[in-house]
Amino acid sequence: MLEWIRYRQCGSSSPAPERWGQGHARFDITSLRSGPTAKMMWKLRRVGIIGFFSCTFLVCYPIPYMFVSLGIFRKPVVDIPVSLAEGKVRTNEFSSKNDEHYLILIRAQRRIPFAEMTCMMGVDFGQLNPSVCNTKPLLQADWSVWEGDRIVASGAAHDRGGGGSTDRTLERYIGHFSGQAGHKYVVEAKFTADGTALNKTGPHLIVEVEKPWD
Repeated sequence: MLEWIRYRQCGSSSPAPERWGQGHARFDITSLRSGPTAKMMWKLRRVGIIGFFSCTFLVCYPIPYMFVSLGIFRKPVVDIPVSLAEGKVRTNEFSSKNDEHYLILIRAQRRIPFAEMTCMMGVDFGQLNPSVCNTKPLLQADWSVWEGDRIVASGAAHDRGGGGSTDRTLERYIGHFSGQAGHKYVVEAKFTADGTALNKTGPHLIVEVEKPWD
């Protein structure tokens, strides 16, 4: 094990190694490049490298699947552009692959000053509201969920309510419902106020699986 540590007494021409502690000693590490110890060191390094990448793979690889299982990376089941003028919008039929809770929302680009836009869309952030809104929201809607020819869920969003925001978008949640695995649904939204002033924000009607923080 100590083959690579070759030490001799300084100033001596004798090839015989001295015991540790007898006089001054120096190290000769030329044999680090060859011999069984060098092979052992390479094996240890190789095992360490393989172990590192194996552990990284085992730990990190399942993370995207964990996010998918939580609904973080799932695409919306419905994502269609809409006009927020008074009128009715009906989505295409979609299937629920599992028993899921779905969120119905309007997502728009932040092309209006944030404080003004939150008032127009009726988004309520509670104590984090950027301003006090003294007018009714321009975004108001009645909604219903159809399964075949019957309504299985319905509701309304006429006042201020929950929503979400990123640096690019603002969302107004207008409803939610529970879907059953293998069942097919259609969402219908009837906008009951003139929200055309919001059309320049490119609003979309979104139906997506609820995330843990929604």
